[in-house]
Amino acid sequence: MRVAVFVFGQPRFLENPHAFASQKKFIFDKYDTDVFSHIWWSPDEKSYSYSKWEGGGTFHPFLDEQKLQVTGNAIDVIKERYNPLKLETDPSRTFSNEDLYNAITERFQAEGRFTRNNLSNFLSQAYSIERTSELYEQYLSEGGQRHDFIVLVRTDLNIQHFPDFNELNKSKYHLSNHHNGFPDLAFIMGTKFLKTNKIYSYMMSDRCVQDVSKMPGAYGECFKLFTYQRYFSNSDLVPIHMPCFVVRNNEDPN
Repeated sequence: MRVAVFVFGQPRFLENPHAFASQKKFIFDKYDTDVFSHIWWSPDEKSYSYSKWEGGGTFHPFLDEQKLQVTGNAIDVIKERYNPLKLETDPSRTFSNEDLYNAITERFQAEGRFTRNNLSNFLSQAYSIERTSELYEQYLSEGGQRHDFIVLVRTDLNIQHFPDFNELNKSKYHLSNHHNGFPDLAFIMGTKFLKTNKIYSYMMSDRCVQDVSKMPGAYGECFKLFTYQRYFSNSDLVPIHMPCFVVRNNEDPN
C-alpha cells in the first residue's frame, strides 16, 4: 500500500511528542509513504498568525502569540521526521480578497466574528494545501508512480484512530464522521481527487464570491466542501470513524 502524505501549513508545536507519534503509528509505520510538503517558515519570523473567533473576533480561547512562536529548527525537524520527497518553504504572507471579504461580512454580519485576519489565514492554509498538491503533480509529471491514497495532515494533528487503508475504496473520498458537515482535520482520498485541493484558486475566484450566499457559515470547512463539489458528487463522500484533533501546546496530548 503506497500512500502520499501531504504535510502543509504552519509547523506548529513540533516539540509536542504526541502529534507526530500518532501519525507515525497510524500512517508511517503501516504503509509505504512518500511525503510532499509546503511549509510556511522563515528564520526572520517570530510568531505565526492565527484566526481569532471569540469575543467578536478578538482572541482565541486556546492560542496566543506566545504559544505560536516560530521554531528556528522547524525545517530540520520536518526533514528528519517526514523525510519529504518534495519540500517547499515560503515566508508567511498576508492574503486578501476584498470581494470575498465583503460578501462574507454582508452575508454573516450578524455573527460579528469574521475579520480580514481570519480570511488571510483561511487563504494561507488553502494556498499551502494547493501548493503541496502541485508538488505532487510535479512529481507525477516527472514520471513518479501514482500512490494508492493521499492523506492530508498538519504537524499539530494528533490521530486517535485511523482506518486500515487496505479496507478503503480508492474511488471514494474519506472524511471524519464526527459531525455532519465537512470535517477538515484529515482527509483520505484516491489520487483522482487531486483537484479538490485547489481550494485557494476557488477562494480567489468570482464563483466563490457568488457561492457565499449558499454557504451555512464563513469557515474553512465550507470553502473546502464547495471546492470539492466543483469537481465531484457528494455520493463519493464516505464519512468514517477517524477521530483526531489538533494539539494546542508543546506538552499535552490533547
